[in-house]
This record gives sequence, structure tokens and C-alpha cells, in this order.
Amino acid sequence: MATDKALLSVGWRSTTNGNGKVVQNAPTEDAPIWNDPQAERSVLASMLLDPDFVEEALRELTPEHFYHSMHRSLFETMRDVWNAGEPVDVYSLSSELARRGVVEQAEATIFLLDLMGYVASSVFGKSKIPSLRKLFFVRQAQKLLQTTLDRSMLPGMDATALYNYAREMLSDLAPTVTKAAKTWTGGELLRTAFSDPVWVVPGLLPAGFTVLAGRPKLGKSWLALQVASAVAAAGKVLEREANAHKVLYLALEDNERRIKERLQKQQAPELEDLHFRFEWAPLTTPLGIDELNRAIDANGYGLVVVDTISRALGEADQQDQATMNVRLGLLQRMAIERNIAVLVVDHHRKPGASAGDVIDDVMGATSKTGVADAAMGLYRQRGQAEATLKVTGRDISDMELVLGWDHDLSCWQFLGDAATVREDSAQAGIVEALEELGGRASTKQLAEFMGHKPQNVSRELQELVAKGIVMKEPKAGKERFYMLVDEMEGPEEEGDDDDHHDHQANDDHHDHHDHH
Repeated sequence: MATDKALLSVGWRSTTNGNGKVVQNAPTEDAPIWNDPQAERSVLASMLLDPDFVEEALRELTPEHFYHSMHRSLFETMRDVWNAGEPVDVYSLSSELARRGVVEQAEATIFLLDLMGYVASSVFGKSKIPSLRKLFFVRQAQKLLQTTLDRSMLPGMDATALYNYAREMLSDLAPTVTKAAKTWTGGELLRTAFSDPVWVVPGLLPAGFTVLAGRPKLGKSWLALQVASAVAAAGKVLEREANAHKVLYLALEDNERRIKERLQKQQAPELEDLHFRFEWAPLTTPLGIDELNRAIDANGYGLVVVDTISRALGEADQQDQATMNVRLGLLQRMAIERNIAVLVVDHHRKPGASAGDVIDDVMGATSKTGVADAAMGLYRQRGQAEATLKVTGRDISDMELVLGWDHDLSCWQFLGDAATVREDSAQAGIVEALEELGGRASTKQLAEFMGHKPQNVSRELQELVAKGIVMKEPKAGKERFYMLVDEMEGPEEEGDDDDHHDHQANDDHHDHHDHH
């Protein structure tokens, strides 16, 4: 049977003898040990060709990642020679392999010379690192499964003992699985002085998992790149001073040329702390998450941008609530534990949305934003230069920022708080009309007074209500009246946000029918 992964070895198999003792039997073809000798050779050959790749390979792999004994011995020798400050070349390696009694020097020399011609460049070896890491994990899991099954055949082995054994074995494979979590009492929480939330961009981007979403081609990727550059340069973004951090930008829907052009258009300096990757293992797999953890720990990234999260999720069902909660929950937990920001770019589902809901508008399951520590929604009507950035989160106050597109710098500029209506806007005209009509009027009265279509006036009124500038009165018959907040008698009552959105959605529906 042909396969990319040559099954040159067969698996562990053991049974119980008459005395109840587990004994190892000869391997059988039905229990293969997955390994890839071609991938192992590619990595070793790349280490011979490229000294720069040696350090990367030693950082990403250990001798245990190589299944074949000769490959494992060669990797160990390469590691020791490199750490001793010697060149990783044919002469040094053949001499050391002979000294260790692995193989005769002449035979080692022939093997190494042949190995050097196995790949054309270290790019091939670099592409095989994820494969070796995954196969090592699979082999360990195979061992765990087989030994657990063998234990289940022992006399007197009950389910609890078997579970405890499997749990202990699993902790060796992934120590963090069984890490004990601290239990807090209410008193301890109140007495403990916790540090303030960490901000990557104060008041805008906190540490944790943040979703930045918008309709396609509206400029959200430009904004994400703008944020990344500001953080790497300790510069400003949207009139906010960014804290300096190394940045990893996963541009999964772009290529090197396009990102270069965007950096040039935004006049970004040559930032050595801004790192780009254009391919990454799916973040729905342990391999993808593990790679990201290792990259963060090795390079000290304070911000990771994933553009886009849909591409990073691979073939995962984004409509599935449980799947998205688990997969994105891993990213959120990783960000919280490391006190870094993970900013993922996503899409909005509603076409033509101009003032929607930051949480509900994100494409796919609502759990995608449910696990987020903060969410940003970029809203812009096509053909208009201005946009609204809505922001909400656990440690951030809800806000709406008016942004303007700067054609000269290909970036967004902060124009002000959306709560303040701009004088030249249609909403300012409605406010002025309400003042002329005594501070209270219906949609129909406003439309007639201003000479506008009722449906257009109704849409702008809903935005004014959401901003707290206008209050909507209960419907009386076919008419609904709106009142300027300044004209109200007494303070506005506080209500549940979810109820507010539900009632507003129903009211909008009725208004729509009133004007047709």
C-alpha cells in the first residue's frame, strides 16, 4: 500500500500470560508506528546545508522526534557539535560519529555526502518540522493507548484504577493537562490586590483575545496592520499611544508582495520587531496551537495578529457553537496566561450593515465572540470615507469611534467620538428639526418637515436612540414619537442591554411597516 509516510516499523503489542503478567510480543502489521524517514532526512540534510537552519531545528525539535536510530544519533551529534561551537559539516560530524562508535568514519562520510544532496535548500527541511512534531505526538499517543488497553486485561483492574493510570500517563505526555487550579474564597478575592489589566494599546486593545470584524474589503486588514506597526514601533494608532511589544502577524490571506506594498503605502519604518508569517498549521489542531505557543515563548511576542481567523480555523465548522467555543477558547486562555493580546480578524455576516451589533454581526457561531475578551466592529457604507469602529469588552468601556480614511497614508485616522453628532451629518439635521418642532415629533412629522423619505429618517433616528441623544416613546396607535434627551423630565431609566436590543429590533420592525 503506497503512502507518504513509510511504515518501516510495526507497533507495540503485548498480551497477558497465564500468571497475569503483561509481556511484549513480536510486532504485528496491524499496529504500525507512524514515522516519516523522508521528512527526517530532509531536516537533517537542511541542517547540513544551512547553518542558520541548525539553530531553528534545535529550537523546534529534540532527538525523540526522530524515529530511526541513525537519524536520531545524527541529530544528537549535530546538537552537541553545534553547542560546542564547532561547524556542523561533514568532517566534524563523521569524526564525532566514529568517536561515539555509531558508525565508521569512512561510512559516515559517504552517508553525509549523500545526505547533502537530498534537498536543494533548507526550505524543504523547514516545511517538515511540523510533520515530525505531529508524528512524535502520534507515536506517544499510540503507546498510551496500547499500554492502557494492556492494563485493562489485568485481573482485578477496575475502571477507576484504569482511569487513574491513563491520567498519569497522559500527564507525562502533556503535563499541563493535570495542572491543579487554585480555589479562591470570596474573602481571599476581596483581600487580594490584583494588578491592573495589561494594555497593548491603552483604552483600545487589552491583553486577551480580541475580535476585529467587518464586511469584506472595508479596511479591517489595513487597520490590523496599522495596529501591529504602531505596537512594534511604540507609536500611535487612532490617537492612542501604543505600548512597545514584539508582534507576530499571521497574514494567511496575503503574500509577501502585498504586505510589502501595504507597509510602503502606510509609510511604516523598517520594523525588526514586526514578524510576518504567511502559512501556519490550522489553529484547530494541537500542532497549530503548540507551534504558536513555542513561537510566543521563543520570541517574546506581546501581540499576535491572525488575519483571518477563518483561514486559521481550516475546515472547522464555524457554525458549530461547541467547536468554536473550544477552539477559540484555547487561544483566549493562551493569551490570558501569557498576558499578551491576540487580535483576530473576522467577517461580518450582514451585508450593508451600517450600525449593527458588534457581537451578533460576526459570521458564524455566536460563541466566536462569546469567548472574546473584547470585540471591535468596523462599519462603513461603501463609497464613504468615514467609518464607525464599535468597541466592547470585559475590561473596556463600550465606545464608538468615528474614523476617516486617509488616502495619502492608506490608514484610518481618528475623527472623534461617535456620541457627538457631527454638524454636517443627516443626524444633526434631525436634531435641529426636533428642536424646531419643540423637542418632540413623530417620524412622519420629521420626514415632512425635512422633506426626506420616512424610511431614511427612521434609520437615522434609531442611531440617535442608540447614542442616547434621542429617546423613543412607547408607540401610540400608528404614530411613534421621539424626544430629545435634553427635553426629558428626569433621568433615563436603566434597563437590561439585551432587553433593550430586543425591544429596539421589534420597534424597528414596526416602524418599517408603518411607512409602507
